Amino acid sequence: MAVSKATLLATLKKFRQTSDTRYAVTVEKLETATEGYAHSYAVKQNGVQVGATINIPKDFLVKSATVETVATADTPVAGYTVGQKYLDFVVNTVDGDATAQHIYLLVDELVDVYKAGNGIELGANNTFSVKIDATNANGLSVSANGVGLGLATASAQGVGGSNGAMSAVDKENLDGLVANANETITDAEIAGIFVDE
Repeated sequence: MAVSKATLLATLKKFRQTSDTRYAVTVEKLETATEGYAHSYAVKQNGVQVGATINIPKDFLVKSATVETVATADTPVAGYTVGQKYLDFVVNTVDGDATAQHIYLLVDELVDVYKAGNGIELGANNTFSVKIDATNANGLSVSANGVGLGLATASAQGVGGSNGAMSAVDKENLDGLVANANETITDAEIAGIFVDE
């Protein structure tokens, strides 16, 4: 029996449409995800699930974080003492029946504690600065610009003035004194001052 080209094409088209419907595959998101997972999907063929459910795990990022204070010794971690502060991180996980895990971190472990030492003081606002002994400062000072050493000012017959650094002129004068310090004036030279020539 001969079949016309048009009949053959129409039959093939009808068969393809039937096959498309019969073998149609869809992926459907389930309304309720499997416990512990973010989303679940079912692969269906002709409306019937085939194969296992595809579960998309929750991300393993931090779900929440809070600052807590230890109220009971050794809780939540052995070694924690009452009054210590700690961070409680809740992380999404899939581990047996659990869907979240806590990670605890003592705040004390996050910072290094510094104390004032020789020549250093810790201010009320938690800032360090150079400590100056005011009775022996000799012109040394501290400001926002840094450590400074002021010039000494002359006293008048031992009264007034201030200690400090020596100026260039003072240094020149001092060096002049030192250069002549080893010269000796003899009695004859002194006597010669009073002799008329």
